[in-house]
Amino acid sequence: MTTFDYEQFNKKGLKDVVKYFDKKALPVKEVRGNNIPKRENGFQVKSAEIEFESGQVLLVKAKPQAPAFFQVKLNNKVLAIRDYKQLDNELREIAIYVQENEPKFSKNQEKAAAKQKIKIDLPPAVSTTVAEQTEALQAGLAELQGQSEALTNQVTEITAQVSLKSSMLADLQSKLDAEKAVTVELEAAIEKAKSGIFEAAGNSVNDLAAKLLKTTDMKDIETVIAFLVKSFRLAQPAADKIIGMLAGIKKTGGMVNESALESVVTIAQLQEICQLVLEAAEDVTESCKDKKEVE
Repeated sequence: MTTFDYEQFNKKGLKDVVKYFDKKALPVKEVRGNNIPKRENGFQVKSAEIEFESGQVLLVKAKPQAPAFFQVKLNNKVLAIRDYKQLDNELREIAIYVQENEPKFSKNQEKAAAKQKIKIDLPPAVSTTVAEQTEALQAGLAELQGQSEALTNQVTEITAQVSLKSSMLADLQSKLDAEKAVTVELEAAIEKAKSGIFEAAGNSVNDLAAKLLKTTDMKDIETVIAFLVKSFRLAQPAADKIIGMLAGIKKTGGMVNESALESVVTIAQLQEICQLVLEAAEDVTESCKDKKEVE
């Protein structure tokens, strides 16, 4: 049950009331009360102001031995409290008033701040000369010009920042578009490589080479061999020789030198390469599809 101490009608005596408002998410900034009674309409009355963090001010008045405040004002406006006999019920109503008035109060505060204008105090005409008044006006004008220049500099700085951010955004968008283009090209190359690589069959190195070269460009074969070198640890010298032999066949339309090819890779290894190429192409294709979905 919340109470207050009429004998100490100040921050100390109203500490329970402050705690109640804190629990209602209405933090109190300050409590002002001198604990001095005054007579109003024949009654002894004490007053105190409770200022919330939002800036709203609550004025509460109490009489001796009263269980609750007999009058409450929020921002100088009397609140229509229904229960003046039980303090917790009264505080519950007050909290609702404060919370509901918060948006309107904040909006009014913003409007008041926006309407504030710079005032130039002029000396009384009686005690100053025209020259002194002119000097005062010139000083005020200089002050206004200084403020105008400062605002102009701020606008220039903000404009420069906006321009920089826009340029950075355009650069990032360009890089993203380039990455997407590379992804599209990679997918096309993989599909092209897959269409030209068939499952290895037979025991002839020439048959295997012909299958690799049937519909596959050398650029795609080099990409595949490079992939095998990196991912499946195919020896680079062997890979270079295979590419060289296949390139020679592609160029002349001749047959591969089986003994030369078998010196760097066996038929079984070449069969395994064909199988790995097929599997690798499928894995990379799936990876590209996942990348596109993420983008």
